[in-house]
Amino acid sequence: VSEVAEVVRCAGGTKVFEAGDEGKYLYCVLQGRFELRTVTGPGMTHGVREIPAGRVAGLDAVLTQAPYHMTCMALENTAALRFNTAQLHQLLTQGTPAAIKLFVAMRTELGADIRAATLQVVRLLEQTSARGAGIPTGVGGAMPAAGIQSTALPGGNPTRG
Repeated sequence: VSEVAEVVRCAGGTKVFEAGDEGKYLYCVLQGRFELRTVTGPGMTHGVREIPAGRVAGLDAVLTQAPYHMTCMALENTAALRFNTAQLHQLLTQGTPAAIKLFVAMRTELGADIRAATLQVVRLLEQTSARGAGIPTGVGGAMPAAGIQSTALPGGNPTRG
């Protein structure tokens, strides 16, 4: 791993990356914690999620080759492995035990992101519907937390959605 990654150390309060920066690094937290923050107003941010040791930050930007959509801050003195996109691709194609562990961490992180985003959308739809904003009542209930409800497409073919 040391051939394709570097250890970075961040003091608490250090900005690791900012929303809008080129998403060319993936960080795997070794010790300490990062926090993902989103902009809530001019000069204001809100903490969205903590990234503890063993988890990764920046995965969405690396996979989509898009800018980071959140700002990442070190909450305390933190050490992390930093991979750039080319190094990450090189490591993952080697199939070594280190590559497999990193892939599992990335898969876990991505799954957690998808679940969290789905729940946020459902809550938002339910809140908006409760305020009478014209979104049909029950839209949020179409996607229960335990799974995704099947719906039929015109023509009678069910689909997951």
